[in-house]
Amino acid sequence: MDKANFSKDLKRAVSTEDARKKRNEVSVNIRKNKREEGLRKRRFAMMKPEPAAPIQGENGSTVEEMQPTVENLPNLNNAMNGSDRATALAATRAIRKLLSTPQDPPVQQVVDIGALPKLVQFLQDHSNPALQFEAAWALTNIGSSDLTFTIVEAGILPHLVVLLKSPAADVREQAVWCLGNIAGDKSEFRDMVLTSPGALEGLLLNMQNPSGVAMQRNVAWTLSNLCRGKPPTDLSLIQPVLPLFSHTLKSCEDIETLIDVAWACSYVSDGTNERIQALIELDLCTTLVQLCKKYRNENVKVISPVLRTLGNIVTGSDDQTQAAVNAGLLREIVPLAEHSKQTIRKEACWTASNITAGTKEQIGAFLAMPKLIETILKCASNDEWPVKKEAAWVISNVCTGGAPEHIQCLVEREKAIPVIFDLIKTGDIKINSMLLTALNHILATDPNEYTILVDECGGLDVLEDLQEVEDEDIYNSAVGIIEKYFGSEEDDENVAPNVAETGDSFAFKPTVNNNNNTFSFN
Repeated sequence: MDKANFSKDLKRAVSTEDARKKRNEVSVNIRKNKREEGLRKRRFAMMKPEPAAPIQGENGSTVEEMQPTVENLPNLNNAMNGSDRATALAATRAIRKLLSTPQDPPVQQVVDIGALPKLVQFLQDHSNPALQFEAAWALTNIGSSDLTFTIVEAGILPHLVVLLKSPAADVREQAVWCLGNIAGDKSEFRDMVLTSPGALEGLLLNMQNPSGVAMQRNVAWTLSNLCRGKPPTDLSLIQPVLPLFSHTLKSCEDIETLIDVAWACSYVSDGTNERIQALIELDLCTTLVQLCKKYRNENVKVISPVLRTLGNIVTGSDDQTQAAVNAGLLREIVPLAEHSKQTIRKEACWTASNITAGTKEQIGAFLAMPKLIETILKCASNDEWPVKKEAAWVISNVCTGGAPEHIQCLVEREKAIPVIFDLIKTGDIKINSMLLTALNHILATDPNEYTILVDECGGLDVLEDLQEVEDEDIYNSAVGIIEKYFGSEEDDENVAPNVAETGDSFAFKPTVNNNNNTFSFN
């Protein structure tokens, strides 16, 4: 196996398989809680009292508003099915208001009275935009519930697609909104929307020429829903929208739009290298790094999906990781790893771990920025446990994938051995197994010098304590290190290796040449 393939196999073992699995376990819940909360807020955002335009009857008289109550539903349904169009509009508006109730809207009751076929029929009345609008709004509210499937089964999709080109802006916007709710319900409906003839084209037209900021936000949110979910959206289906995402991230100043488009990119990048490459070819790495720099102290809601996308990108091939490094990602990790929000620090450390799971050259570039590795070690030492765990992966990856000079830099310049043992003391089995492997690499690099450092920080006591744990792998690893590098208890007097002549320093120290990201030893 050649070096490039070996490196990528290592990276996948550490990052794509393990770290991404870990990411799915943690971040899926984060997405579900935070993004679903945002989704519901988006659904009810327009559900506030509004001055409804009076409805004019055919003879010019004003039609009275109808009572929006559950008890009145049978009468409203009869009015919708009557021959008088003005009365039908009044009844549809009343049902829409009833479905707009913030708490426990009577969606099931509206479905049970058989109102859906008529509401879908009203979408097709192109001579009456007001009726189309009220019907689309009512159906959107149903789509925001657990009964989304009912409007899909009622055959709503092709009619919503037609309304994307309606002359009435409010009708277009409501159609966009309804499609977003359907796509956000489950992946099967998402794919149905994507494969509906004209749907993506209509959404793109409304994003490129929005009637206002509200339309722009709604289309961005709907497109984001079309990119999210498991199994991932077929890349060929969403490829046409990727240039628009790139343009929006580069030029849009509206925060809400940026957030949704950035989340969409995070969903696209969460998968195969082919998906990652589709974003890299749009020079998205540079844009994302610039957004990190611009918003890191201003808006966490922007930074979260931007950093997630960059983190996904560096789980890709070595060349894809290098594209993010070349865009200046390493410089941005430091302030993000020092961010006031724990979730941002955790994501920053996770991203760093994927970079250090790359090539030796990438590890060298990482270590050539002393402030960067110092910040990661500080996270490993002093931060909360979710952040510490991600920082621990950085240490492990440098030790298991780096060259001897990288390990020497980590141990001697950055004093990483005490940090490793402090992490081992936490007792996390998975992290301990990983760190014991890293420790083996460290000790193999320079047994004479590094066994002293282990002993001086109390590491040998920690290793001996690990012989009492129940996990067999941890036990065997600890025993193996003690026997190989520290000898048996009877040979303790022979454990200490030789030191340099001064007695308190090593014969060599690593220094960094910032011009070529390499190390030299004096």
